[in-house]
Amino acid sequence: MRLGVSSPILPLTSVRFFLAMQVVLLHSVVWMHRAHSSTWLGRFSMTGYTAVGFFFILSGYILSYVYLDTERPFNRRAFWTSRFARAYPLLFVSLLLDAPNYFLRRVSLIGIKAAFLKTLGAFLSECALLQFMGHRFRNMVLPSWSLSVEAFFYLMFPFVAFWVWRRKGVKALALFVFFWGCSLLTPLLVIVSHPTELITPGLTEIGEIIGMVPVFRIFEFLAGISLYSLQKTLEEKRTPEQRNRLGYIFIVVACVLFITSVHFATHIPYVVMNNGLLLPVWGLILLGLTNVRGWFFHLMSHRYLVLLGESSYSIYLLHWPLWAYFSRIRAIDTLPVWCIYVGVLIVVSVASLYFLERPARRRILAVASVRPAIIFKKENAVAH
Repeated sequence: MRLGVSSPILPLTSVRFFLAMQVVLLHSVVWMHRAHSSTWLGRFSMTGYTAVGFFFILSGYILSYVYLDTERPFNRRAFWTSRFARAYPLLFVSLLLDAPNYFLRRVSLIGIKAAFLKTLGAFLSECALLQFMGHRFRNMVLPSWSLSVEAFFYLMFPFVAFWVWRRKGVKALALFVFFWGCSLLTPLLVIVSHPTELITPGLTEIGEIIGMVPVFRIFEFLAGISLYSLQKTLEEKRTPEQRNRLGYIFIVVACVLFITSVHFATHIPYVVMNNGLLLPVWGLILLGLTNVRGWFFHLMSHRYLVLLGESSYSIYLLHWPLWAYFSRIRAIDTLPVWCIYVGVLIVVSVASLYFLERPARRRILAVASVRPAIIFKKENAVAH
């Protein structure tokens, strides 16, 4: 059992960059979308919404590692303060950055005064994390809806996490399968009663409801907790060499399943693909990256890749307002222009990490007298 401040599992930090970039592809690669039904890469860009499900299960997994797998007493105030310090400052800044875009899009339609009032209302509602309540509360920084869902997860974590965490071994695996089934239950019922929901990605009201309301997504978060409980069983029952072999097997199987799911994405109902279908794939990736060692571990633990992973939250939120500003100068409709946009986005996101996220987090935690739950060290390899 670990004591004190936790260290990060570096490959899990790095992989966040690739998932954030898939979301960027979804929102910015317009020319690729035109070919989404005929090419695998096009379908990959169109299914970027599935990455959010990975972030949900990853959140449950990492929070379990940091707050449950320890002998430190659980402090609700410290937990909620840490989550606020981690997520809110950048969310607030991203909303500030996108407010002018929102205002300019409406001023020519409804006038300056009405546009100002609508912008102020949208800004305040999204600052209050009401995005999950519907499209009227979700008008700026489109990806921020997931933060309102995560806030619900954080609120519930102290009350449900320990019950899930105590299930070990086969019970943990059974619980993971149960949560997977729960996450798919509502989408499958919707498909039976509303066949029009089959493929249309996020354009119908019912698809948005079950895709963005926390009670329909919490099973992915809970699955992450049960998955880390299963990981602890692996550590107790298997040697490092055995877990290393399993890690590579998990990653290969996950990649095959993911590639196959993207290939058939245009034949899979959106609400099913969005809500939980890939949960076993994400689970295999998390277990694989936690247990694998050797060359792949060192590759995924490279300091520059870890830095990009740490910047993934900025990439995830800032790509939306930056896309709007960039598009006013030049349409992002070719690969070279898109590469320039991504280059600017990465530079801005890394700068945000150093000059906004980390300082704001340290300041909030210092004011609240809360010790950081995770620290990075150069020598970190987390032989976990």
